[in-house]
Amino acid sequence: SLYATTAWEMTRSGDLIRTTFDGVLDYYNSKPPLNVWLIAASYKLFDVGLVSLRIPSACAALLTVVVFLWWSGRSFGTSVSLVATVVLATSFGFLHIHAARSGNPDALLTLAILLVVVLLAESSKAPWRRVWLGPLLGLVFLLKGMAVLQPLLLIVLFESVVAQSLKTRLPPLAIGAFTSVAIAGGWARLRWQVDGWEFLHRIVGNDFLALSLTPLEGHNTGPLFYFGVLHRYQYEWLFVGALAIAMTYRSLGGRLTRLMNQLCERKPLAIVLVAWGVVTLGVPSAMQTRLAWYLNPFYPLFALLVGLAIVQGWSELRGARRARMTLIGFAVVALIIAESKSLWRLYHVTNLDTSVQGLLIRH
Repeated sequence: SLYATTAWEMTRSGDLIRTTFDGVLDYYNSKPPLNVWLIAASYKLFDVGLVSLRIPSACAALLTVVVFLWWSGRSFGTSVSLVATVVLATSFGFLHIHAARSGNPDALLTLAILLVVVLLAESSKAPWRRVWLGPLLGLVFLLKGMAVLQPLLLIVLFESVVAQSLKTRLPPLAIGAFTSVAIAGGWARLRWQVDGWEFLHRIVGNDFLALSLTPLEGHNTGPLFYFGVLHRYQYEWLFVGALAIAMTYRSLGGRLTRLMNQLCERKPLAIVLVAWGVVTLGVPSAMQTRLAWYLNPFYPLFALLVGLAIVQGWSELRGARRARMTLIGFAVVALIIAESKSLWRLYHVTNLDTSVQGLLIRH
């Protein structure tokens, strides 16, 4: 509702720099305005409504699935790509928790971090692709403010370990850095002309320092909070992935050893996977304010890990027909459960004819 109201007021005022709520400058939602711009553009194209409110996040989620399907196929093969994409496209948290079916910017952040992962993984073949990291970081800042530190940390972790000539990497990285600063700084200068440091200070003070160092608004949860989120929203795929690993536990040590060897050899794909996990699971867990939707950028990696576990399990159970059928049977049941949860939410929780949400909107 914060983004919906601000975008509606922006379409009426025509002011792209001031973000207002109920006609006054909004300092509670201290995010830069990219998501508001996208929703306002959607309002202009499709009129004001719940569908147009959700078009930017829905398109971002669809594009995330498409990019993930393409890149995982190139990197891990068709079988892993298809299974992992099914897991991602049916993941409850990815669809419903501040993500694809909302007006929030988290689906866009998930897409941006996935694009950073893809660019880094492909950079060994084409080093100049790193130039595109700059515009991505600039747009992430305009989207979520200090959340830009997540993809920035991902880049730093990757570049500090990968075995590539600094002479090859430095020029595109420098151009990218200049581009990101120009994008973020250009908006910051315009916003500073509105109210000085008032709003810019809140981006750092509220969205970074306060969220990182104190549990705001009663979100005082333990360090294992996000494992609970996975268990609550993704239990069906979590179970199938764990089952596949358990059925092939004898080879688990070998798989981990191969991954460690690849890291020691500084292979880009292995490095980016580890950095991806550190940034999307480790960083939110280290923050003091923990919210379920902070896990959204982790869901593509979660889907990839489940897909790898299922396909690897199927491959290693060659000759064990009953075990294979058990694994596939549970995977099909997980898919049915995942889709059923989504349908139940659509027709019972967010149904505007029967839900509290619909009553409030009518009022």
